[in-house]
Amino acid sequence: YPAILVLAILLSLPAALAGEVVDIGSRRELFVDHLLVDRLAGASLRLGTPLPGGVAIRYDSPVEDSTAFYTTIFKDGDVYRMYYRGALFERKTTCYAESRDGITWTKPDLGLVSVDGSSQNHVILNEARQNFRYWWITIFPGLAIFSTVTAYNLVGEGVRDAIDPRLKV
Repeated sequence: YPAILVLAILLSLPAALAGEVVDIGSRRELFVDHLLVDRLAGASLRLGTPLPGGVAIRYDSPVEDSTAFYTTIFKDGDVYRMYYRGALFERKTTCYAESRDGITWTKPDLGLVSVDGSSQNHVILNEARQNFRYWWITIFPGLAIFSTVTAYNLVGEGVRDAIDPRLKV
């Protein structure tokens, strides 16, 4: 891993030293640092303040309980798809909900998984926790990847901060 990290840093140095324009193509970028901003006149970089918007979804169906958490949302065409842990202890369910606007959510009757004798629910996976019986198989490689990525980011930011003249005030 250290060899890959050193190689990545060495490959990124020429662009940082030359002060070249960063090609972002047509993708959107969030301006949270000075990487893409040469200078500011009468403006400043500031993260927006979150605004309370009310409850997006209530975990109140019979297949959910107070341990519902770990919500992940994907936009798939015109539909937002939400996957979340419906219950952790008794039922161990993973559930699905969808929305057209990302604000109003519905839990469609999927009929995929039987919970408590009924498949009229929005559960996509039941008893998933049994698959994590051998947690050490995933935790150690995950920690190695996390450590490598964190080190790369810290070293990369340090090199950029030390070299980039636009960051010197």
